Amino acid sequence: MAYIELIKLHQLHDGLRQLVRLDGREYILIHEQGQTRLFSNACPHAGAPLTQGTIRDGAIRCARHGMTFDILTGRPLSQGCAKGLEFIPLSFNGNTLGVYLWQAEARVKN
Repeated sequence: MAYIELIKLHQLHDGLRQLVRLDGREYILIHEQGQTRLFSNACPHAGAPLTQGTIRDGAIRCARHGMTFDILTGRPLSQGCAKGLEFIPLSFNGNTLGVYLWQAEARVKN
């Protein structure tokens, strides 16, 4: 099982949004309120990239249709969107944060 480093711990800060590519798919690494999450970079409503969205009050808002999602759980906060954000669990390894290959294959859907 291979570890894939995404970021060094000293680089984490509230407001961080970083595009990450794993297994040919795009994800967005978000650090807010002292928590770090790795979500799919596609809004489940219409597939718009979430890297263009805005984060406010613990939620990410899709720039295309305004759908909002809780950044800690991935659950939808807007009516009209039943699916939550797909995410990959993160792991610490020394002074880095990343994913193990088996985690990247075992995506979690809300």
